[in-house]
Formats: sequence, structure tokens, C-alpha cells
Amino acid sequence: IKLDDVLTVHVPPLHGMVVLKIVSWSDRPEVRSKDFEDIYRIVKHYYEVEGDAVFDEHFDLLDLEPF
Repeated sequence: IKLDDVLTVHVPPLHGMVVLKIVSWSDRPEVRSKDFEDIYRIVKHYYEVEGDAVFDEHFDLLDLEPF
């Protein structure tokens, strides 16, 4: 994310953030409970943030089976 001509902040994509959180949490789950909470929040709100990309790029995965 480029904030101005001088400052750029590198932020991992959400799926990368989840991987980092899983690695961190699995290393020390007894003291890293916030990582698990963060993973839950990312998964819970993923479609709100990445919804357009999911529907535009992976719509075929969202087909429902007729019952």
C-alpha cells in the first residue's frame, strides 16, 4: 500500500495472513490465542472483503447442486 511518495507499507494478502497466523498459533497455542481469533475473523469476513474477486475469478466453484 503506497501511502505517499515516500512511505510504502507491504501487507500480505488475506490468505497469506491466515497462513502466517496458523504457523504462529501452532508454534505456541497456549500464548497465541489472539492468532486463532484473528483467523476466525478473517474467515468470517472474507467474502465481505474479497467477495468481488471470489465471484469474478472463481464463480465455477460456487455452483450449487440441485437437490
